[in-house]
Amino acid sequence: MPNRDRKYHSDGNCLIETGSKTLIAGCKTSVIPSDGSVTSIGERAFYNCDSLTSITIPDSVTSIGDSAFYYCTSLTSVTIGDGVTRIRDRAFYYCRSLTSITIGEGVTSIGGSAFYACSSHTSVTIESNYAYANAGSGWNQCGHLLQNATEVRVLISCIEEGSTNSYLENANNFTKTTSEDGLYYIYTKN
Repeated sequence: MPNRDRKYHSDGNCLIETGSKTLIAGCKTSVIPSDGSVTSIGERAFYNCDSLTSITIPDSVTSIGDSAFYYCTSLTSVTIGDGVTRIRDRAFYYCRSLTSITIGEGVTSIGGSAFYACSSHTSVTIESNYAYANAGSGWNQCGHLLQNATEVRVLISCIEEGSTNSYLENANNFTKTTSEDGLYYIYTKN
């Protein structure tokens, strides 16, 4: 029987519910398939996977479920692809070793406490106007996302006319420059 005729299949050390294209369980060696066989990361899929150190969420994924990476305490790097539109509640809650976060251009919704207690990050790259316009000290969804960052890179083309980020633009502790290639504003903490 072909692999796709089963209710579940595995690929890249991920357990995937075939019909819904939902990754339901991952581990420290998981590589999320980018072939379209996964379009969402399910609730608690990597919950308490304390050996996971890095994850790239491909463009074929559109949603990251509630608590998907909750308490992945060794996770240091997350790249969220451009296809992701929704990051649900507590998706990266208490990923305390997270030092590098890239949020792709497709994100239009970030749930409550999505990055709560992620206090180690030093580099944040934002390629989504939604994330740019809403990230900051008062942003419940990302709480400390920008407060703890030493460098924030914002894709200039993602900034819609009239959008601002009062935390970055008005903060006295950031210096704004433009990348050498002219694609990003770089905010560096003084």
